[in-house]
Formats: sequence, C-alpha cells, structure tokens
Amino acid sequence: LVKLAIIIYGLASICSSIGLLFKSIIHANMVSKYESISILTERILTLIVGGVLLYFTKNLFLFMVVLTLDIFILNILRYNYASKYAKIRLKFNLKDGINILKKSYFFWFIYVFSFIYYNTDILMLGIMQSDSSVGIYRGGYFFIQAAMIIPVVVISTVMPSISILHTENRELLKTLFKKAFIFLSFLGISLNLVLFIGSQSFIGLFFGNEFVESILVLQIMSFSIISIFLNSLYGSLLNATGNEKKYAKVLGFSAILNVCLNFLLIPSMSYAGVAVSTLISNWVVTVILMFSCGRVINLKRL
Repeated sequence: LVKLAIIIYGLASICSSIGLLFKSIIHANMVSKYESISILTERILTLIVGGVLLYFTKNLFLFMVVLTLDIFILNILRYNYASKYAKIRLKFNLKDGINILKKSYFFWFIYVFSFIYYNTDILMLGIMQSDSSVGIYRGGYFFIQAAMIIPVVVISTVMPSISILHTENRELLKTLFKKAFIFLSFLGISLNLVLFIGSQSFIGLFFGNEFVESILVLQIMSFSIISIFLNSLYGSLLNATGNEKKYAKVLGFSAILNVCLNFLLIPSMSYAGVAVSTLISNWVVTVILMFSCGRVINLKRL
C-alpha cells in the first residue's frame, strides 16, 4: 500500500514538474493572479478535503490520494490559464534545448542547494538520532511549512513586475520592493507571535499529547518565519534581476552551514539542535541577501 501511494504521488510530481512550464507562461504575461488562484485552490482543497478525511478515517493512503488529485487540479488550472496566452504543443529542438540549459544552469544549482538545505536536517537527524526524534521535529516544523504558502502567493504576484521594473523604472521597483518587504515583515512577525504563544495549543490540537516535545521545536522555529519570508523576497529579487549567480552562491553557503551546524548540535540537542541550526542558517542567509539586494537596487536599509 505504501509503494502504491509513492507511485501515485510520484505521478503527481511529474505532472507538477510539467506544470512549471504553464506557471512560467502565466508569469511571463504579467497575470500572476492566476497562479495565486491555482495555488490557493489546491491548498484549500488539501486543507478541507484532506483534513476532514484524515480526521475521520485516519487513513494515510486516502490522504495521499487526495494530495495527488489536488496536485493534478492545480496543474490543470495552470494549463487552462496558460493556454489563453500561448499555444502549447510538443516539439523537439536540440539547439534550443542546449541554449536554454546554458542560460539556466545556475537555477539548477539554486534548486539543488535548496533541496539540500530543506531536507538534510531530517536525514541527518534520522541517522544520528531515532525515528521518534524525526517525528517530534516534523510535528513542530509542520506549522512552519504551512506558513510558507504566504510568501509563495506574494512572490508569485510581485516577481513579474520586479523583472520588468528593473530595466524600466528603478524608483518604482524600490517602492514595490519596500511595500512587499513591509507586508511580509508584518505577516512574519504576527505569525511568529501567534505560533510562539499558541504553540502548546496548536501541537495539542493537531498532534495530541504524544507530541508535547514538538512544542519546543515550534517555539524555536517560529522565530525563523520572518527570515524565511524575507529570504523568499530577496531571492526573487536576485533571480528576477539577472543575479541568480549571487543567489546560488548564498544558497550553497547556507546548505553547507546548515549541515555543519546540524553535525555539531544534533548529538547534544537532538531535534532541538536541528531547530536551532535551521534558525541560525535562515538568519545568516537573511543578512547576506539583505546586503546583496541593497547593492542591486541601491537600498540602504532593506
């Protein structure tokens, strides 16, 4: 049953990869609201349908089926919106393919470094500690992952404008960036306080008393929400203005830093060590990206 669930979800992942093409078409035509609608539809369906199903049936396989169907719905919506602006047909052109790879290889590094950064902590915790430690850590990290939908929606909205304004109107770009910065900072601080103060209630409601140790993880990692939100904005600015090489270097450094901190802190602090290393890594990246973005658009303080 587990193997079947993995195969089903794997098919959805392939669909999601293809859907990134449709997402790019939407962004290229400055209609990012459609991407926001698609993502929100998928997340709401997952929360409502998946949450209700999981609560009443406690059946993980059915929950995986819901996740898979929601991913297909997300990419069907992307295709529907993208087809309004471009005719999509299959075509093989080796020369164009090589040219695209040459221009995009730094984005490959960005993806690889991001994957390492967001996944090695759990892998290292599982190897160096026990499976129960991984479960406790995941219980607290669950709410941080849920909060990441906010910068995804915001960045999907502003990134096309950032790319255009970088060449056409730098002053308007600064204004847009500052507004996005203030908005994400306000939401990040608010969520930080809500999750920190209500950590015991959230863990108890969603996971039960068996995960009481996850409260500490959530409290520590709640202070990384602001940095996660701002890093999404900073990274998008660098990518949209042709500075993806800088962003790839910062992510590469953050991945190495996170691995080193995990190696030092996990033996003595277990799941709390992973939370601390993630917190430190996020804020180090925030400081580095802040100065990098300041030089790109001549911002002194943001």
